[in-house]
Amino acid sequence: MKSLSQKTLYLFLACLVFVFSACKEDEPTTPDYKKLMLGNYEGTYLKGILGEFPAIVTIEANGSEYNFKQFFNDSDSTVTFRLRVKDETSTGLVLEVPQQSFAAGGTVEGVFLDANANRPIQGFFLHKSDGQIINEVNLAIRRSNGERYDFRIRRLQ
Repeated sequence: MKSLSQKTLYLFLACLVFVFSACKEDEPTTPDYKKLMLGNYEGTYLKGILGEFPAIVTIEANGSEYNFKQFFNDSDSTVTFRLRVKDETSTGLVLEVPQQSFAAGGTVEGVFLDANANRPIQGFFLHKSDGQIINEVNLAIRRSNGERYDFRIRRLQ
């Protein structure tokens, strides 16, 4: 009789463990920020002291890097430069702009946004801010002629 009670108790405990483990909430998963960053964006860019201009941008995957393609409505032209993901945070990605040359001449490079950081921070892809999904890119670049461009764009849904 005693061994039957022990078996019943073990069976009961095993059932409890199974029930409570099945009820346990799944661990939250981190979104795939690299995929979330891809797409079409609109916003503005600040061009030095000349002021703020509309920005229409597409970000596409290109191997281990990303193409940042800016469209200019007034001339139907585009400018494309490369981005790299330098780091991932709990809210998005830290971006780096490697120095690169353009076919039409000149170079572009990222502007360091935080000289005290232990990693190059030239831009961010922010998925969330204050709990709100924003899918925003903030990026600073400099051309070889000294012009600086500060982008603040949001992904179109």
